[in-house]
Amino acid sequence: MRDGQCHWCTGPLGDSPSSDYCSQDCQRDWQRAQLRIDSPEQIQRAGVRARKRARQQVRSAS
Repeated sequence: MRDGQCHWCTGPLGDSPSSDYCSQDCQRDWQRAQLRIDSPEQIQRAGVRARKRARQQVRSAS
């Protein structure tokens, strides 16, 4: 992962206090994906939701 990007959604970290995740939602989703045995489809849907949130954050910051 490149510096400045969320490890879950690859969105910008912005002013997040975390150096790994852009939001608590992304951190929680990543943790849930690690703890549960989800199907690839469930994990993909969670990633899509995270990327949508990241795009919304970028738009609202503009």
